[in-house]
Amino acid sequence: MKKSTYTMSCALILLLLSLTQLRTSAKAATNTISVPQDYPTIQEAINHATDGETIQVSTGIYRENVIVNKTVSLIGENRTSTIVDGGRTETVIYVKANNVVISGFTVQNGYSGIWLFFSENCTISEINAKENAYGIKLYHSSNCTLRGNNVNNNDWFGVVLANSGNCILRDNTLVDNNFNFGVDGATLHDFVNDIDTSNTVNGKPIYYLINQNNLNIDSSTFTEIGYMAFVNSTDISVKDLTLTRNVQGILFAYTPSSTISNISASDNWNGIYLKGSSGCQINDNNPSNNFDYGIAIRLSGNCTINRNNVTNNNWGGISLGSSWNCTVFGNNVTNSYYCIHLVDSTDCVVTGNEVSKGNSAYSIVIYRSYNNLIYHNNFINHFIYAYGRSDNIWDNELEGNSWSGYNGTDVNQDGVGDTPYVLNENNRDNCPLMGTFHEFTVSYKEETHSIIITSNSTISNFVFGIVPDDKPRKTISFNVTGQDNTIGFCRIMIPHTLMDGNYTVLIDGSPVLHKNLSCSNNTNSYIYFTYPHAKHEVMIIHEFPYALILLLTIVITFLIAAARSKLADKAPKVGLRESTLLHKSLF
Repeated sequence: MKKSTYTMSCALILLLLSLTQLRTSAKAATNTISVPQDYPTIQEAINHATDGETIQVSTGIYRENVIVNKTVSLIGENRTSTIVDGGRTETVIYVKANNVVISGFTVQNGYSGIWLFFSENCTISEINAKENAYGIKLYHSSNCTLRGNNVNNNDWFGVVLANSGNCILRDNTLVDNNFNFGVDGATLHDFVNDIDTSNTVNGKPIYYLINQNNLNIDSSTFTEIGYMAFVNSTDISVKDLTLTRNVQGILFAYTPSSTISNISASDNWNGIYLKGSSGCQINDNNPSNNFDYGIAIRLSGNCTINRNNVTNNNWGGISLGSSWNCTVFGNNVTNSYYCIHLVDSTDCVVTGNEVSKGNSAYSIVIYRSYNNLIYHNNFINHFIYAYGRSDNIWDNELEGNSWSGYNGTDVNQDGVGDTPYVLNENNRDNCPLMGTFHEFTVSYKEETHSIIITSNSTISNFVFGIVPDDKPRKTISFNVTGQDNTIGFCRIMIPHTLMDGNYTVLIDGSPVLHKNLSCSNNTNSYIYFTYPHAKHEVMIIHEFPYALILLLTIVITFLIAAARSKLADKAPKVGLRESTLLHKSLF
C-alpha cells in the first residue's frame, strides 16, 4: 500500500513537471504571456517577461497600477471590456521603457491613464482613457505614436505632449476633458510633431501647423477649430476666433512677426501662449477664466501686448517670462492672483494699463527682472511685490503711476505727488499721480495724437471737435463727476501738433483760470485747473493768439517807421512837388 502511494505521488510530480515544461515551451515558442491564464495580474506578467515579449490580457477588470519597465507589447482583448482601474491613487499604466506597445484597453480612475516617462519609440493605440486626472501624458518621450485613442471626461487634461518631439498623432478623439489638448517644451524640437486634422477636440479638428508663412486665419477661413497651434512659422495672422477648453487657447511656438487679434480665449489652461516668438502683436483679445494665465509670453522679445481685456484668470493676467523689449500697453487686467507678472524679463515697457486686483493678491509682481519702465498705469486696490534682482524705473521723470493707496500731498498743485511712492529700496515711483491716468487718441488731418488727462474725477464723453465760427477753433470736451463737497482737478497734456499752447478753459460754459505747468516744452503743453466736484462739462478751446498778433503788428509798425526815418535823413532837400513824388515811389 505504501509502495503504491509512493508510486502515484511520483507519477503526479512528473506529470506536473511535464505540464510546467510544456507551458514554458509553448510560452517560449510564441513569446506570449497570457493574463490571467499564466499570471493573475498584468504586473506579475510584466515582472516575469523579457524584452520583446507580448502580454495578452483577457477581458476583465484589473484593479492595479501597472509599471512597464521592459520593452514589451501589452495587448488587451477588447478596448471596452478589458479595463485597468487605478483606484484613484496612482497612474494606471506608467511606462519608463523604450519601444513599448500598448493597445486595446480602457484605463480609468488614475492620476494618469497612461504616462510615458522618458520613453522613446512607443505606440499607444485603441485606448479608452477616461476619468483620470490626465488621459494620456508624454513627458520627454519623443518619436512616439498615438493612434485611434478615445480620451474623454478626464478631470484635468486629455492628451499632453511635454518636451516630446517628433511624435505622430492620428485619429485620436478628445471629448469633454477640462483641458483637452496641448503641447509644450523647452526647444523647437519639442514642438515639431506630426499632428493632422484626423485628431479632434469635441468634434472639431486640431490644426497643428508647421512651417507656414504669410497665412491669415479667421472665422471665415477656418469655421471649426478644436485646437490651433503654429510652429516654426512666420507672418501669421489669427483673428476673430473663439478658442476654449485646451492647454493653450492658441499656441505660437517659434513663430515670429505674427499677430493674434480679437480672439476670445476662455476656460483654457493658458489663453494665449507664445514661446520663442519675437516681434509679435497681441492686440484686442479677450482671454478670460483661464486657469493659469490669460496671456503668457515666454522666451520672446519685441512683442506688443496692447488693448487686451484680460479678466478673471486664475493665476495671472499678463505674464512675461525670460522676455525682453516687450511693450504692455493699454490693457485692462483684473481679478487674477498676479495681474501683471514679470519673471527674468528686462527692458520692457508697462504703461497705460488699468490694473485692478479685485479679490486677487497682487496687482503686479516682478521677480529677477530689471531695467523695465513702468509708468502711467492705474494700480487700483493694489498690492505690489518686487523681489530678487528687480531694479526698475517707475516714472518717466515727469509722471509715474496712479496708486490707490498713495497718501501723499500736492502742495504745488500740479497733479503729481510731492513725495515718492516707495515699493522697496530698489523700486520707487518718484512722480506718483494724484489721480487716475487717462489717455485718449485723436485723429486729425490723417494724423494721430494722444491727449493725456490725470484727474481725481470720473471722466466720460471725451470728444475732440471743431467750433464752427468765422475762424474755426479746435476744442476738447468731456464730462467730470466726483464726490460732493470735494475739489476736483485735471492735469492735461496737449500736443502742440494738435493744439498749440493758447487755451480757454470753460466749466459748464463759464471760463475758469488754469495754470500752465512748468513741465510744458516744445512738444507738449501741460495745464492744470480745479473745480468743486459735481457733474460738469469741461471744454478747452484752442484760441488764436491775438496778443501775439498785436505784438507783431506793433513791432512791424516800429520797423517801418524806423526805415522811413532813415530814408528821410538820407534824402536830398527837394521841393513840394519832388517830395510828393518821392513819397509815392516809396509806398
